[in-house]
Formats: sequence, C-alpha cells, structure tokens
Amino acid sequence: MFAACLQSGDPAAQRTTKSEILSIQKTINEAPKPPQKTTQYAHDNFRWWLRERFPAYEFERASFALRWEAIGRTVQRAGGGFPVITGVNHERVAGHIILVVGCRT
Repeated sequence: MFAACLQSGDPAAQRTTKSEILSIQKTINEAPKPPQKTTQYAHDNFRWWLRERFPAYEFERASFALRWEAIGRTVQRAGGGFPVITGVNHERVAGHIILVVGCRT
C-alpha cells in the first residue's frame, strides 16, 4: 500500500508489479539483508525495503512519548501527501501496523 501511494504521486517511481507485491511479505521477513531478523513485520524491515525500492526518498523512523507529538507529525506528513506507517499497541496484541494517508489537493 505504501509503494502504491508513492507510485501514484511520482511518475518516475519504479513500479511494483502485482507479483512483486505478493512477495514483499517474504522479502521483508526472510531476506538476508533486512536489519531485524528476529521479529516479523518489523518497522526497520519495512523501511529497509522501501529504501531499496525507492532510493530517491528518505524514510524517517520516529517515536514519540507524547501522543499529541505523534499525531502532529502524522498529520503533517500525511497532509503533505506522504503516507505514514504507524504502529499501535493495545491489550490484545503486541502491535499492529497502520498506513495513514492524506488527500492531495
């Protein structure tokens, strides 16, 4: 989904084919290069994959102790047309990843 957002806004972006999308999960979790080898679906592995696929972009990883700071940064990035991968935790699971996208005007 993140790749699709980047590709839709950048005509020069390298296209991700449907068959590649099906292999992203395996690549992120099992390839020898990703930085995090012990946790499936680790944020660092997603960032590694995106950097490999979209070298013209810079992918920042940030964490915030205060909720309002996280919301502010997410709104700023998504509102500027850049998708944001965010992680959430709740009592039933160790974590969940959500893609936040804004509207381009």
